[in-house]
Amino acid sequence: MDDKDHAILDILQRDDRTGYAEIGSKVKLAASSVFERVKRMEREGIIRSYGARLDARRLGLNVTAFVSVATRAASADIVARVGHFPEVEECYSIAGADSLMLKVRTGTTQELEALLERIRATTGVERTRTTVALDTYFEARPLPLGGPEGQGGD
Repeated sequence: MDDKDHAILDILQRDDRTGYAEIGSKVKLAASSVFERVKRMEREGIIRSYGARLDARRLGLNVTAFVSVATRAASADIVARVGHFPEVEECYSIAGADSLMLKVRTGTTQELEALLERIRATTGVERTRTTVALDTYFEARPLPLGGPEGQGGD
């Protein structure tokens, strides 16, 4: 990984539909070189996927919450079980009194309550603590890689 790779990644994570020629002009490489670098980073697993960022509220998912989960014992089974709930967007192993932190989205607080009941009924879950987000100022920000797009520019 060199500075050119970082610059390419910075551009792609901001807009994954940017063409190789446009990226090449920004990082001063031929489009074919950009293509080869991108394919290498895909093979190495640095670039995991491409996709659209959706507006949760416009899709009726108006409630975002963070659920701390205390478990009786660390278990990959619990992670797999909560991973089957479509409302669970992200799952982190955390340090402290709780074991997991889940980011969840539901349409209503009633749906959130039903989800919490399902999580609490999961074998191995001891308790949950929930924080509801009132507003989202930013999320899914690009990783800080540097390069021409990562130096504070838009």
